Amino acid sequence: MKKILLFSLLLFVCSVHVFAQYNTAQNKEWAFGFWTGLNFNSGTPSCIGTNIATNEGTASVSDLAGNLLFYTDGYKVWRANGVVMPNGGSIAGFSTASTTQATAIVPMPGNANKYYVFSVEQWDTTHWDSRVVYSVVDMSLDTGHGDVPFPHATSLGIHMGEKIATVAGNNCDVWVITHRRDSAIFLAYDITSTGVAPAPVVSYVGSLTDSLSYVTGVMKVSPNRKKIVTQCGPYAGDAATELYDFNPSTGIVSNCRVLDTTLGYKYGAEFSPDNTKLYVDEEFGPVQQYNISLSTTDSIKASRVVLDTATPYPNFGDLKLGPDGKIYITYAGTLTLGYINSPNVAGTGCGYTNPGVALTTGFGFWGLPNLVNSLIPVDTFYTSHDTTVCLYRDSSVTIAAHGAGEYSGFLWNDGATTTSTKSISATGTYWVKIYSGCNYTVDTIHVSSYVVPSIITGTVHVCVGSSTPLIDSIGGGLWTSSNTTIAKVGSLTGIVHGMAAGTAVINYTLSTGCVMSVTVTVNPLPSIIT
Repeated sequence: MKKILLFSLLLFVCSVHVFAQYNTAQNKEWAFGFWTGLNFNSGTPSCIGTNIATNEGTASVSDLAGNLLFYTDGYKVWRANGVVMPNGGSIAGFSTASTTQATAIVPMPGNANKYYVFSVEQWDTTHWDSRVVYSVVDMSLDTGHGDVPFPHATSLGIHMGEKIATVAGNNCDVWVITHRRDSAIFLAYDITSTGVAPAPVVSYVGSLTDSLSYVTGVMKVSPNRKKIVTQCGPYAGDAATELYDFNPSTGIVSNCRVLDTTLGYKYGAEFSPDNTKLYVDEEFGPVQQYNISLSTTDSIKASRVVLDTATPYPNFGDLKLGPDGKIYITYAGTLTLGYINSPNVAGTGCGYTNPGVALTTGFGFWGLPNLVNSLIPVDTFYTSHDTTVCLYRDSSVTIAAHGAGEYSGFLWNDGATTTSTKSISATGTYWVKIYSGCNYTVDTIHVSSYVVPSIITGTVHVCVGSSTPLIDSIGGGLWTSSNTTIAKVGSLTGIVHGMAAGTAVINYTLSTGCVMSVTVTVNPLPSIIT
């Protein structure tokens, strides 16, 4: 059966900028703690089992449909099925078992199958170097299951704190931000399609001067990419919660505001989705909220609200903004996560809840996964097309993404990611994201169907020597036949003659372009009497 697709002209094109990436499909599945994780693909978190087993930092990444690809503690890399990747058993060459933020994953710009995996060495008296290195995971290897090709563990430097964060830049790039452990220095490495920049952008800013001030505690970037928070110590006497400004165009960190210098063991931190609230905690101390939309440091400090008043406090770990817009909190060695239900709301109305989510496959500890950041599209284009198809009963047609030959990746509304075309069997509205570097186009295809009248169906049988008319009930169509000795055809009428035994395929083409077919069989007369 022939299928005819008629496409209309482009209706409109517009562009918008997108910033927050915590709710992208790449961050829909988490692996952390001991043998546990969360899946957010249904909209609410459900517990999953993993083979990870670590005290602190982890990272995990999913594909564009939200399916888990791999996860890591910075030392090992596991496939989604829990099997360690080839060459993934010791990617760093040093221990990350007790590194606050042990690892981060960045999709490689310009290559949909490759990922940078950064590893941060834990600091103690036997690990004085405090190195940061990166490896590459290639998901196209080993029949699509992934591998860590050699060589790996490229060094970014030594004497680093246990902090690492990633954030999309403004120039089709991603920044990987680290911090010196012994001084108030940020190092921002620019990642582009040409690779990881060998020399970082250096920012000399911060309030602490002790040689181990910046070892422990997390570093986080706000969803709008304009703020950074660091939690520090007290590893050697100093302690602070510091809030900074960040420039995603230049990688420069500036304007340190010290919110707290009490000597609690400051650890986790996270920003609200609307970038107005900052949440922090400390080991055996309270979860606190700051209103960072206020204009002065003093007013921000005065806005501090303690969210949990029951003591003794649990052994708090990290905080992480989930794809559902809630902030999740881990407690070391427990079978649950707490959460902040409405983190944009000021004060106790934010809905701090503990216990919250049950971990049925293992237990959490201090760490939650680092955010996966990929390129922020410079522009997101939206296109819309009207498509009319000849869709017969129990049949299907193929629709195609417009301009697909110019792009490198696709995501259809049903989650398919492998092709620029899609087979459909019903009318309706379909959309596909078409990726090209740091831009993507959302192509919406509105599919309607021509009304196909039942003029002729199945098989027409006639006997030798007889004839039957083919009726044109709508007019304007055209009859054609594969055997003119059996079928007499024309623009308005069609007649089947039983001149001789045989078959013919007769097509009726409507003025709309839709085609219907029928098989004609001329049967010999039976020998009833002789």
